Amino acid sequence: MCSRVRSHLGRWHRYVITVVFDSCKTLSGTMASVCDSM
Repeated sequence: MCSRVRSHLGRWHRYVITVVFDSCKTLSGTMASVCDSM
């Protein structure tokens, strides 16, 4: 039971990290575009 919950949490954690990392990359790319246009 515990190991199953832990593996599920690990997958969820990895998913959250991927989403946050992608949004950070998108955000930094948007900021770079805004800075370039200014």
